[in-house]
Amino acid sequence: MSKPVFTEEQQFTQWWIWLIIIAGALGSTAAFYANDQLRAEAWPSLLLTYGVLVLVIIFLKSMTLKSRIDEKGVHYSFWPLIWKEKSIPWTAIEKAEVIKYSPIQDYGGWGYRYTFGSKGKALNVKGNMGLKLYFTDKKPLLIGTQNATELKAVIEKYSSPKHD
Repeated sequence: MSKPVFTEEQQFTQWWIWLIIIAGALGSTAAFYANDQLRAEAWPSLLLTYGVLVLVIIFLKSMTLKSRIDEKGVHYSFWPLIWKEKSIPWTAIEKAEVIKYSPIQDYGGWGYRYTFGSKGKALNVKGNMGLKLYFTDKKPLLIGTQNATELKAVIEKYSSPKHD
C-alpha cells in the first residue's frame, strides 16, 4: 500500500491584483499628464515608476508557494522568499489541522505574513483555507491551500499518534 502524499503549488492569479497594478500604471501616467510634467526632465521619474511596476509584476508572477506532506512531515517553500525547502518532522508538530480563516482579519492579507500575537506566521496566496501547525516550542504556522479536502485526508493519516 502506498503512503499518502499531498503536494500543492500555488501562485498569485487573482484578477484584482493585476487590476491594481494596471490602475497604478495608468494613474502615474495621468498624474504626469495632469501636471504637465511630460517635459524631458520628467521622463526619468516616469520611467522609474514603470520600472518599479515591472519589478512588482515580475516579483508577484514568480512567487510560488509549494507544500508537500508525507510520512516524514510537512515540507514547504515560498519562492523567492524561502528558496530552500523547509521541513518540519511530525515529531515537532503538536497538532495539525485544516482550518478556515480570514486572511485579512487574522494575518493582514496574503503572502508571507507574520503576526506579533499568538497566531504566528502565515504563508498564503489566495483563498481562506489552510493547514495550521501548532508546536510546543514556537508560534503556529499556517500554510494556505486550495485543496482542503485532499489535505485533510492526508493530515488525518499522519497527525494521528499511531500513523505508520
